[in-house]
Amino acid sequence: MKLFNLIALLLLLGSCALKKPEEKNNIQKVQFSAGACFGTCPIFDMVIQENGNAEFDAKNFNDVEGKFKAVIQKPQLVSLFKLINEAKITSLKDNYEAAITCQSTYNLVVVFKDGKTKHISDYGPSGPDELGKIYGMLFSLRETQDWQKQ
Repeated sequence: MKLFNLIALLLLLGSCALKKPEEKNNIQKVQFSAGACFGTCPIFDMVIQENGNAEFDAKNFNDVEGKFKAVIQKPQLVSLFKLINEAKITSLKDNYEAAITCQSTYNLVVVFKDGKTKHISDYGPSGPDELGKIYGMLFSLRETQDWQKQ
């Protein structure tokens, strides 16, 4: 009988471990801009809504130039929001600055559903690795989504 109870308990715990709690998305909008550098750094603005609707303004040094719209694919949208949440974005500094010249400035704005906004200006970029992962995802979206010219 004890063996049966142990097996039943293990099965119950195992089935609970398989269920992942749904992450509640509290992000309403993400805005990002990559500014000019002394060279060929991509210059663009991107706005992504919580439902995936996105705008991409490719200004210079991108594979394309112009204004585009797309719906960000669900896996990438979930990954982006997860990176932002894992970075504990609201606890990061508002400004980062590298001690070198002629670099891009990245501006990241996250608007939350409760009305709060977090703005980070990052020259260099020189922020923590968590920000670098977010930037990497945003840069990759330029090439992995079905952008339609406006």
